[in-house]
Amino acid sequence: PSNDDDDDDDDDDDDDSSDDDDEYPAAISNRKLRERNRPTVAQLKNRVERADLVEAHDISATDPDFLLFLKSTPSTVPVPRHWGRKRKYLQGKRGIEK
Repeated sequence: PSNDDDDDDDDDDDDDSSDDDDEYPAAISNRKLRERNRPTVAQLKNRVERADLVEAHDISATDPDFLLFLKSTPSTVPVPRHWGRKRKYLQGKRGIEK
């Protein structure tokens, strides 16, 4: 009878080790964690007074709320779109004849 109790204890030990794995999820990379914590475009539009200023690439900003605050400040000039591109300005029109 005492051997049966020992077998039950061994089974419990195996279960405990698998429970520990469930308590501690696998490590997530910093990039995946950042992407998981990013707000969606809809969430940003709900937070801001002027929802028309929210663009798809605003969610990847370091501080999207501050970016939208700056965008909504009166009498500011928006940054030209080509400043964020890797290709130089007007280099895409290279093959077009006049």
